[in-house]
Amino acid sequence: MNYLTRFTNVPAQIPEHLRSVWRWLPGPIAAAVTIALVQIGATAPVEDFAYNRLTELRGERAWDDRVVVVEVDDRSMAPDRDIPNNRARYAKLVKILAKFNASTIAFEQIFREITPDDGEFIQEINGHKAVILAQSWDGQNQPILPTRRLKAAAQAVGHVDKIKSNDGVVRQILPYKNRVYSLAWMAVEGHNLSNAPEIKRPPSEGEFWINWPGKATKANHYSLSSMLEPKDEIEQSRLEKAFNNKIVLVGVTGSNAT
Repeated sequence: MNYLTRFTNVPAQIPEHLRSVWRWLPGPIAAAVTIALVQIGATAPVEDFAYNRLTELRGERAWDDRVVVVEVDDRSMAPDRDIPNNRARYAKLVKILAKFNASTIAFEQIFREITPDDGEFIQEINGHKAVILAQSWDGQNQPILPTRRLKAAAQAVGHVDKIKSNDGVVRQILPYKNRVYSLAWMAVEGHNLSNAPEIKRPPSEGEFWINWPGKATKANHYSLSSMLEPKDEIEQSRLEKAFNNKIVLVGVTGSNAT
């Protein structure tokens, strides 16, 4: 016998005129508890559990082959711990991706500091025509932007704000925040400039659940070091095919990032 059944079995000591009241008490109590949980955000773990179960039941799917990730990983950072701020390396990457005919290049890192290599980076950004840079906001909701010159050179700027669950997993996104589209969507817009039919634009209001295909490690991804220093001509040819007409996302994953 569960708790609710025991509760609705009216105890003998309850007066007859109060017994009908006792029987409907569980409903209002359950409603009150639910409202309290919603108010304090305690239902989020239940939503996360349901999300996980639905994803497991559906099974893994292949990642969209139009998207390729370039990782600034530990291997890439080994020769230079400050590589996330080395714009000359990023300039070289953009030049290579332009040669490989990548449709758009989106950088997740926010280039908020001026560096000596900005001129070289800007030159390559101008040469590609579809480079997207990132922005965010601080605790006072003030924008954190790339430098003025870099922002002017880029095709667009998109926000990289994330909605993390209590377990650290990102299950929802804001396609549009403070009149700024997300970096992901601006990357799609860049891809649409040279491709038809266009990928349909999602609604701009509210939070949206992400339909993760599967583990991120199974997405098409390459180390920055392998991009800048291919082993041989065979590797060079393979990379050229891998990035032809692709949406390229560049992000820092190295554990020694500064």
